[in-house]
Amino acid sequence: MNTTAGNSKAIRFMTWVCFVILFCSNSMHATTISSRGGSGNWSDTAHWSPAQIPTTSDSVIITSGNNMTISGYNAYAKGLNVQSGATLTNKNTLTYALNLYGNLKVDGTYSCGGVTYETQVGFYGAGSHICGGGTISTTYNCYFCIRANVSIDAGTTTSGAIDFILYGAVTLLNNGSVTSISGAYGISFNGGGGGTWTQGVNSYFGGHGIGGPNSGTLDASASGNTVEYSYSNASIYQASPGYYNLKISGSGNSPVLAGNIQVLGDFTIVSGGMTASSYIISLKGNWYNYGTAYTNAGQPKMNFNGTGTQTIYKSSTAEYYNDFTLSGTSTVTPPLGGLEVNNLIINSGATFDMGSASLLEVYANWTNYGTFIPRTSITYLCPYVGYTDTVYNSHGTETFFNLGKLNPGTTKFKSNIKVTSTTSVSGVLGFSIGAGTVDAGNFSDTISVAGNWLDNGTFIPGNSTVILTASWASRYISKPSAPETFYNLINSTSAWTTLYYSISCANNLVINGTEMVQNGGSSISVGGNLSIGSGATLYGYAQLITLGGNWTNNGTYYCTTGSQVILNGLGTQTINKGSGTETFRKLTVNKSAGTVTLNCPLNIPDTLHLIRAQIVTTSTNLLSLNNGTGLVGGSDTAYVSGAMGKYGNTAFTFPLGSTALTTGAYHPLSITAPSATTDEFVAQYYPTGQTYGTTRADSIEGISSCEYWTLNHTAGTSTVSVGLNFNTNCPVQGNANISLASWNGTTWLDRNGTKSFGNWPKGSVTMTSPMSVSGLVPFALIYKQITGGYAELKRKLDGGYFIVPKGTLYFKFDDEYNSGSPHLTYQLYNGSRQDLSASLISYDPASSNPVTIYGDNRFGLDMSTSGGALSSGYYVLEVTNEKSEKRYLRVKMP
Repeated sequence: MNTTAGNSKAIRFMTWVCFVILFCSNSMHATTISSRGGSGNWSDTAHWSPAQIPTTSDSVIITSGNNMTISGYNAYAKGLNVQSGATLTNKNTLTYALNLYGNLKVDGTYSCGGVTYETQVGFYGAGSHICGGGTISTTYNCYFCIRANVSIDAGTTTSGAIDFILYGAVTLLNNGSVTSISGAYGISFNGGGGGTWTQGVNSYFGGHGIGGPNSGTLDASASGNTVEYSYSNASIYQASPGYYNLKISGSGNSPVLAGNIQVLGDFTIVSGGMTASSYIISLKGNWYNYGTAYTNAGQPKMNFNGTGTQTIYKSSTAEYYNDFTLSGTSTVTPPLGGLEVNNLIINSGATFDMGSASLLEVYANWTNYGTFIPRTSITYLCPYVGYTDTVYNSHGTETFFNLGKLNPGTTKFKSNIKVTSTTSVSGVLGFSIGAGTVDAGNFSDTISVAGNWLDNGTFIPGNSTVILTASWASRYISKPSAPETFYNLINSTSAWTTLYYSISCANNLVINGTEMVQNGGSSISVGGNLSIGSGATLYGYAQLITLGGNWTNNGTYYCTTGSQVILNGLGTQTINKGSGTETFRKLTVNKSAGTVTLNCPLNIPDTLHLIRAQIVTTSTNLLSLNNGTGLVGGSDTAYVSGAMGKYGNTAFTFPLGSTALTTGAYHPLSITAPSATTDEFVAQYYPTGQTYGTTRADSIEGISSCEYWTLNHTAGTSTVSVGLNFNTNCPVQGNANISLASWNGTTWLDRNGTKSFGNWPKGSVTMTSPMSVSGLVPFALIYKQITGGYAELKRKLDGGYFIVPKGTLYFKFDDEYNSGSPHLTYQLYNGSRQDLSASLISYDPASSNPVTIYGDNRFGLDMSTSGGALSSGYYVLEVTNEKSEKRYLRVKMP
């Protein structure tokens, strides 16, 4: 439709109204012809006074009590007045017409047509009026042909099948109430002249709508006026500059939007429906829907652009729109049954207030530059399969009461999300993914949820932080099909949070508030740090926690039989507790890099698995195992660096070592079983020479200068035998007469150890008899004194010899090289140069290639004569190093 607008429109309306009142109250000019004699035909002179047929210069009055009929005759009048109590019936066919060159005033009854008649009335008088308080109606099609500017006065009512046809550039101003039902169009424009139908203030037009050539203008913007479309297939065109109040009524097929429209007042669907065809309805007032709203041919795209409060009313269930845009400064409230839309856009200055509505469903993008007030509603995000829709709030955070995700498509968050619900709506309490995918992406900083978290679809956390904030009795996190994956998860509730199923946090898990509970089968995996805040409790029960970062407990961690913590991060991990001792029922350390550092005491009552990596402790931040606690593992890559405690009456090997060593770090200390379950021992290994003192028993030739151990008997009086393990970082110098000693406060005492060599130069020495360990006692490896001493190898033989005491030859080898393969080979020859080493000599350790270290090495060689092969006499020992350099020693068997 063409559009017309002008600043003088309101003044023009008032001028016309005043003119109409004056004109309709004055008597007509020129010749006045009145009806007389009861009923009659317009063409019968006997029924006129004076007795003549009216012409275009005559003003005609149908007087009260007279009934006149026009039939088969062209009738003319300058003006026509049907008085109260009078009737004029027009029964012409379209061959004839009633032609008026002035006003039509009806205070009685003007009726057009009959059952089969189509009549027409031509209005030729410029500035003429249709007025009066009577009845202007039709029982069949009647055409009011407007060929000059005409006004319908306020208080004037027309009804029935009257079509108004505007010919050329004429204007019809409707200040009355026009109803055109069952006609061809209601309003149509003809002649190609661009006519204008103007609705006056508080006027009404209802009927079939607008038809014919689309070259005219409908101006329905005046305050309070209403246009109502009631014809099944009427086309709703745009009005210029818009409709004020627009209504849809009728039944059967629906009126059809023929383009985008603007409604300045209210839009009402009285009955029936409307085919929207996805055009835009811009509305400044309220929406009332008492019908079916629209058909499947297309939902309207609604643009609420008012300035006050705009209400959406639907008589039952939810209202449906295509796109839903709030572009004004108004507050829009949906119907009680809720609202379902495609795209939702809230522009700056606009407010969408859910009020008492319980449901909002959005099937495409959510874009909010204004304000959304969820009240106590549930919002469903419902993208279809193959679509990725977004939720965006320009202020940074979008707030919902309950939030649900439906349909198999993807919803991507581009803002912070806050879900505040404390009560259930439509079965949803909190945040629920019923189907499809929710992608937090890299745009969402936080997703704050006061209710439950239920995921029956897929949640992609991106870099988001999920914050649980409920303050009511209890709630849960549930994902039945697989572990729920978060990036950061913060439990900041003052309520129970129950894990029905497993969760995984790629970054951090923070437990504040009150409690988080692991139900059966609900493991926790955290790639970053796990923190339990002050006053909070993590109930682990018999479940698994896998942690890649630090453990910090300023509250309570409650674990039962079967509870297990696995530390598997790549970097250094720490165990922290605000006060007291932390307890892990089971602990597994399996790290490909880094260490685990205790910043608090740690107790393990069940099992310690040392698979890979080191636990770093101190005497204050002590790792202690209970009576019966199992130990699995211990190696050069898995040990305790620092102090470690053990309670109980079972034999135990402390898996000690030191992170200061780059090779050969594992140096366990073992004890035999104490006699009481209340005994406690604390052991530690040191990769340096002892500094307690040099005074030693006579049987001790030397004390290791590169390592020592301490064993502290902190509770109990049991005696135990102690064993020490040596490694490649500080190998013993040979294997002859290795033993161990303890420091008694003044002297190193020989404890007569039994040697064991599993993989030379690794081995162990264990006391042959138990001892009383009182308080802290240092232990070290020693070399026992040898009767007769050690023989010195020569670069070449001389006249001397060494007498072998008691069948064992002890000799020194000073290795001058620090090479990668320091091995020795040696042979023993008799006086006839016969090699006796292969079958008659045993070595300790049992190897034909003893290993040496740089410097002093000492070996023992069994030369007993129990087999009778070595008789008394002289022999030559030849020793060859890795450089094929030889050393010699002449010995005498007594």
